[in-house]
Amino acid sequence: MNTYDAAYARLSPGTVLIDACVNWAFDNHLDFDFGAGGQSYKQFWSKGVAYATESLHLAHTQWGLAGYRLSQGALWARERVAWLRERAGDTGAGKPAESSTAG
Repeated sequence: MNTYDAAYARLSPGTVLIDACVNWAFDNHLDFDFGAGGQSYKQFWSKGVAYATESLHLAHTQWGLAGYRLSQGALWARERVAWLRERAGDTGAGKPAESSTAG
């Protein structure tokens, strides 16, 4: 049973909630900050107006530092695998793209 209908996407709970929050902020003469990130819903609300941001991550403990380094290593690995797949012509769908060389 399909419970999603694209015709009603503008009425999804997340969209309705964001709409209510943004309208409340504007009605009360406040700014609404969506934070960092390039998600499409942010571009819709900002009408394409954006500014560069940077984040500073502080590790208060050795465990925090280890966790941060682990997450950065995982991010680097995902990006590297994507780059290698692109370079090798892999579609990412479980098998490499067809090769023109006979083997």
